[in-house]
Amino acid sequence: MMKALLLSALVFAGVAVRLSADPVLKFDDLGGDFLPVPSGYHELSWSSIFILDAVHYASNPSGLQAGVISTNTVIYGGGGSTSIISAGMFDFLSAYVTAAFNDNLQFEAKGFIKGTLVYDVTNTLSATAPTLIQFNFYGVDEVDLTSSGGTHHAGYAGSGTVFGMDNLSIQTYVPFTPPLLFNGGFETGDFSGWSKFGNSNNTFLSTNPAYIHSGTNGVQIGPVTTSGSLGQSAFNTQIGQSYTISFWIENFGNGGNTFGNPAPTLAPYLL
Repeated sequence: MMKALLLSALVFAGVAVRLSADPVLKFDDLGGDFLPVPSGYHELSWSSIFILDAVHYASNPSGLQAGVISTNTVIYGGGGSTSIISAGMFDFLSAYVTAAFNDNLQFEAKGFIKGTLVYDVTNTLSATAPTLIQFNFYGVDEVDLTSSGGTHHAGYAGSGTVFGMDNLSIQTYVPFTPPLLFNGGFETGDFSGWSKFGNSNNTFLSTNPAYIHSGTNGVQIGPVTTSGSLGQSAFNTQIGQSYTISFWIENFGNGGNTFGNPAPTLAPYLL
């Protein structure tokens, strides 16, 4: 007898996606001046993009201070480097962008899909007030941000072709994770997705709480004398990926009971 059951598994399918709607990124939950934006922040990768409490920046007055939209924190980049935001897929919609030190700073944003340039927008930035830029880059997997040119703003101590950004509107798409097995908890009320092998006597679904770990169904298995098996061969797997399968089992019998992986000649991928 066994208490069922199956199965929890995590698998990256990499085909279907679902939309994960992020709020406007205000960056005020980040801390640590001049530190890089951490990888994975809002499901994105960030390269050559840094955090700053622009309100208390030691080199104020600056365009970074002028570019604060919400509370204290902005992100900044440029200065001769390319700042990169990337993920599996996302929409790069809009942001408030300000030149840190140079009037008329040229700010270019490029959107890529699998290495192909599909968006390319250049804006002229002010060093005294933020500019709301509507990028509307849809379905990209990388955005490159560069800044150049302009002339130093009188009265600013800092220098360089740095830009600041706040209140970035972005939507990320994340991989949809289908179950590794179909009907792992037998909640269809039958053996859909499963095949029986060998001795299938005394193998049936049960709504008896003694045989249920979660939900409303479990499986009672108790073939006598010869072994029986349940199995699936249509796994949602990909080559090169690792998978974890777990299940719940409880033995109510006594003497001579066995449970294990049956001989592979019965069928592939049996439990």
